[in-house]
Amino acid sequence: EQPIFSTRAHVFQIDPATKRNWIPASKHAVTVSFFYDANRHAYRIISVGGTK
Repeated sequence: EQPIFSTRAHVFQIDPATKRNWIPASKHAVTVSFFYDANRHAYRIISVGGTK
């Protein structure tokens, strides 16, 4: 499946302890891809991080 659009972006996650603060998911921008799921009629945003 090919993404509709891909770009590099800084990704954050919500702090599970406070549910208020944002925590960076990585130190640098990562590749983020946008997909359309026709079966669910929904868009998916996927970022896969890891060490190279």
